[in-house]
Amino acid sequence: MASMQLKDIREMGEAMTRARELCLEAQYDKGLELYQSTLHKLSQFIRRMTKMSERQPWLQMQIELENELNLITDYVELTQAFKIPPGAGYSLIHLCYQTEARDPDVWSPPPPENVPNRFRAPAPSWANDNGNNHNQRNKKENERARERGAGSEKPKYSDKAKEEGWVDLELIEMIERDIVDTGPPVTFEQIAGLEHTKELLQESVMLPQIAPHLFKDGLLKPCNGVLMFGPPGTGKTLLAKAVANVCKSTFFNVSASTLASKYRGESERMVRILFDMARYYSPSIIFMDEIDAIAGVRGGAQEHESSRRVKTELLVQINGVSSGDPADPGNRVMVLAATNLPWELDEAMRRRLTKRVCTLIS
Repeated sequence: MASMQLKDIREMGEAMTRARELCLEAQYDKGLELYQSTLHKLSQFIRRMTKMSERQPWLQMQIELENELNLITDYVELTQAFKIPPGAGYSLIHLCYQTEARDPDVWSPPPPENVPNRFRAPAPSWANDNGNNHNQRNKKENERARERGAGSEKPKYSDKAKEEGWVDLELIEMIERDIVDTGPPVTFEQIAGLEHTKELLQESVMLPQIAPHLFKDGLLKPCNGVLMFGPPGTGKTLLAKAVANVCKSTFFNVSASTLASKYRGESERMVRILFDMARYYSPSIIFMDEIDAIAGVRGGAQEHESSRRVKTELLVQINGVSSGDPADPGNRVMVLAATNLPWELDEAMRRRLTKRVCTLIS
């Protein structure tokens, strides 16, 4: 009897591990089906127990797994809402509100009603005598709105450094000039193929910003680092620019040459300033192209001391981004990296880039 119980427990544990792996790989249909079958086996396993003291921990585990299944189901519903075209009568904001109101003892307010536009008859000719005054009033209001919008924008980070007299002003201006990308925007429609890769990037980047309530309980953790790997010419850089454009984020394009300096300690300061600027211009995306040239394996015989210090500072800054509060608007910084040689990366860097996406043109 004991051997049969151990066998059932081992099978259920392996099934739950496989279900979570399938959900991480965005294969939600298979993962949810495996979740439900495992919960069914767990309920049968609990019924076979005779003592209440033995049942209690398994019942608690069943409740936790059901909550986990409900959370993943809500997550899948939100991802499916991205595929609904605009104006189809289904609002993503309304869906997010429905996922929050799950308490059966509390009545939710009625959904917002779409009031049709009432027909208004055209005004007579004598009522348009003061049309010029009305147009002038609209122009003045638009000018005031533009002035308020321009005043509400953040000043440049270099201007703030000039006003406060920071010593790193030259490095800040160099980062704004060489690393902050100001090129033409790129959309997902301009990139051919890679549909599964686009869906993975949209889930990893956009959902933490649209539905932050899904990531507050600790069961789902927002992804703050994505590693794209694949052969050259598969659109890794274009995908990163498209993600930044869709999320309306500031795009920092980092390469090995932009972080190199002949002065001791200046490269580490540039890394720190880069992440400070990303938090200032939040939401931001830091894209590191050919990251194997920046964060290769440490401890080699030919590794220079300055290179090791830059890697250490980079690891510390990425770890600081991932350990912040996801609900904090100043912490909406994501690190995207691209490489052709993922096996050349340092193990600590691979651990911080939790989401791995393979870009292959099929």
